[in-house]
Amino acid sequence: MELKFRLLTLDDVPAIRTLSDSMDMRNDPKIGETAERIINDPVCDLYGAFAEGILVGVGGLRMLTSQYAWIEDVRVHGEYQRMGVGTGIFNYGEELARKKNCTLVAYQTVTENKGSCRIGENLGFKRSHEMTAFYIRQERAPAQEKDTSTLEPLPPEEALSLLKKMPRAPTEEICIGWAYRPLVASIFDDNPDMNFFVVKDTLALEVRRRGVTAGDIQYVNVIIYGNEENVLPLLEEMRRRNRNTEWIFCLVPGPLVSVLEGTDFTYGRVWNGEKNIVALFKKHL
Repeated sequence: MELKFRLLTLDDVPAIRTLSDSMDMRNDPKIGETAERIINDPVCDLYGAFAEGILVGVGGLRMLTSQYAWIEDVRVHGEYQRMGVGTGIFNYGEELARKKNCTLVAYQTVTENKGSCRIGENLGFKRSHEMTAFYIRQERAPAQEKDTSTLEPLPPEEALSLLKKMPRAPTEEICIGWAYRPLVASIFDDNPDMNFFVVKDTLALEVRRRGVTAGDIQYVNVIIYGNEENVLPLLEEMRRRNRNTEWIFCLVPGPLVSVLEGTDFTYGRVWNGEKNIVALFKKHL
């Protein structure tokens, strides 16, 4: 099947919604609902794969830094699965990254998405980082009640400097929930919904997620690295800070998974019921 690619515009939104409606549970968040915002994002190029004039796939290339690009929002029409569309989307994203003089391109997927993992490996991407997701649904405190945590946020530069010295911590990227970002302080500056906290030699990145159209916080991601002895005390502080939020997700690297087992947190699951493990794939250009 011959594919043609181009950048998408707001005129393509109806076709994107048709593609979105054709997909299964792997269309999360639904690209039909987020496409307009992505197209208007100045640091992301949303592009489409067309077969005989039909939009059969989409992908996005986000510039994280001047030389680091991220392939995201990859979706394939439900009637065109397993026909090479996904491979074409990744190839075109890499081509765009080269044109922008990037030296590194990466993407995220879950380990149970075997097709996405296989495409990346076949194209020379290397799996470099994995985080396991847990979640809890808590009873929300009244909106007027303030948080009771005694922790104060750390400046991003100080937090990332501490992170590099912690046991089994990342050295190049940090998980922010369902994606990763390079360890560059400027990415976290002036973002009130992303804050770092530390207890001794354990660090948490709190990421508050808001609705696409509304300003209300829908859920909170808490990403934890460091010494297992301080994971639960730090996580309890994060829950105190977010007493008005119903859903809290916690993502941890492999060595910390056992710490959350047996707590009131539950393993996150993907569409087939298996554990939600978020993997990072990278390729040097």
